[in-house]
Amino acid sequence: MEARSDQPPTNLPKPQQQDENLSQEFKNLMSTLPMDEGWLSTIPVYQYQGFWFEPMFLQAILSCQKHFEANDTDIIHVTFPKSGTTWLKALTFALLNRNKYPPTQENNPLLVTNPHILVPPLHSLFYDEKFNIPNISQFPSPRLLSSHFPYISLPKSRKEFKWTILGSCFGVLERKLGKARESNVSKVYEQMKSHPTLVLKELSEFIGCSFSQQELDNGMLDDILNLCSFDNLRNLEVNQTGSVSSIRGFEIQNKSFFRCGKIGDSKNFLTND
Repeated sequence: MEARSDQPPTNLPKPQQQDENLSQEFKNLMSTLPMDEGWLSTIPVYQYQGFWFEPMFLQAILSCQKHFEANDTDIIHVTFPKSGTTWLKALTFALLNRNKYPPTQENNPLLVTNPHILVPPLHSLFYDEKFNIPNISQFPSPRLLSSHFPYISLPKSRKEFKWTILGSCFGVLERKLGKARESNVSKVYEQMKSHPTLVLKELSEFIGCSFSQQELDNGMLDDILNLCSFDNLRNLEVNQTGSVSSIRGFEIQNKSFFRCGKIGDSKNFLTND
């Protein structure tokens, strides 16, 4: 199948309408949930569906669960933070858009736009202080979205459609296919780093845009890997000087998404506990 996606809007979609009921539902729910001190700031965290969330993320989850309408063609990145999310987003975007934006051409959006803008997270789309509902129907099909939500907290509408879910993490996970009506594939960061060519081919097959023999002969696979290489992405001006907005109310520097990208570097930041 040919790569078939266009670039999604670089700005968040305008609200479709305001959900006045969600505001009260959110307040009522908050009053019933276990609460504890936050670990990143003075903002408290609340336990919901077995996980702890800051209020703004919890609001985004509730809005997404209530209003997100899944499509059969949706492709969702569901990842642990700092487990190769940015790289996986870049690879998937490049795969889907390789006909419209060849990886060797100067107009490729990845050269001027951070992958987190091109593959927007659900929490950024569905969080709004005034409880407005986003209209993401304008996103081209297949919609390429992302999430750090726990699997249990993903929108229930996924059960009615055949989603394609991509995951990355540290550790050992096996590939899973056909759970419920969904298609799932999990890739370990170490595997992606050690065997990028193999992983990219499997990824293209999984999301329905396999490489043709002509593309392989012409070096398309290597061109995408070069475009999305960690060193290339990290050294781009947009990822050196740009930023993305956080629902916590501050800007996140793009360069913070690119550490050294080496296997085992997590031990310099995390303990065994």
